[in-house]
Amino acid sequence: MLLQTTLRQEFGPRLIEPVSVNQIPTGEYLVYVLERNGRVIVLGHGQRLRARVILDDLTHSTKNHLKALFVRLYHVYGHETDVYRRFVIRCANKAEATAVERQLHGRLGGNNRDLPAAIRSSLFDGLTPHSVPWTLLHVAVLSSYDGLTDLRSLHQHGVISNPDWAVVTRKLRLDLIA
Repeated sequence: MLLQTTLRQEFGPRLIEPVSVNQIPTGEYLVYVLERNGRVIVLGHGQRLRARVILDDLTHSTKNHLKALFVRLYHVYGHETDVYRRFVIRCANKAEATAVERQLHGRLGGNNRDLPAAIRSSLFDGLTPHSVPWTLLHVAVLSSYDGLTDLRSLHQHGVISNPDWAVVTRKLRLDLIA
């Protein structure tokens, strides 16, 4: 509630709390925020295609977004009691969106890709250290792009064997994505 109050005071009617992708404006520059249990885990800027990452869940994953894998891991390995809040701030242009994002990063965080120890532990639980699936998941987490897209591309190009892909798919619950 504190974040919502702060954002509402600062951005007023420009603040949206979307519950579906349809509520994210099209053709505008935005700052988007995903909060989990009172902590900002994603804070970025861009247009609708990028902002929709804050609405990812077990059945949907935004393609080609740096934070898509991390959002997915929070949903797969978080707790049923986790509370997610989503915010979008409408901006006049890209320059304003960049400035607002920078300002909010300084106050709220959301600009790292550190996973809580419990999520990291659950992700690697049951995998033999340095096995192919263990290594692939580490590479995806450390990716400077989108780890999910990297993994899909490696499998599509035959780099990841079907048995190893089955393990990765199970660990990331990719079978749930339509």
